[in-house]
Amino acid sequence: MKDVLDKAKVRIPTAATQAFDNVQKAVVPFQGFDLTQPEVDMHLLDHGSSHCSLELPDGARIELRASEELKLWVVWTLTKKDFVCLEPWSAHGDALNTGENVIVVQPGAAHEAHLDLEYFPA
Repeated sequence: MKDVLDKAKVRIPTAATQAFDNVQKAVVPFQGFDLTQPEVDMHLLDHGSSHCSLELPDGARIELRASEELKLWVVWTLTKKDFVCLEPWSAHGDALNTGENVIVVQPGAAHEAHLDLEYFPA
């Protein structure tokens, strides 16, 4: 895709107010991203939409539109690496244990989901 070199200027618009910080292993009030930290692994608990975007420092934008059941957005990055990962999940990381929002596909059945990505250059 596109290297992300200046993470301090990356924007991920969201209305989320709660996040699971997978680095701290705790639910925290969400007040924005600091993508310059050594590791960011934030699960936006109340983003509330299957649409999200990544706004890059040069003015380019990547729009992601997912299936309706994919509303939990996860943002992950590591310092000194030129990426920001933005991905939709259907359930929390511990969902296999809790059963919450797990999509179960019975033997012989099918389930379709989609993720559309669109790049808008600066």
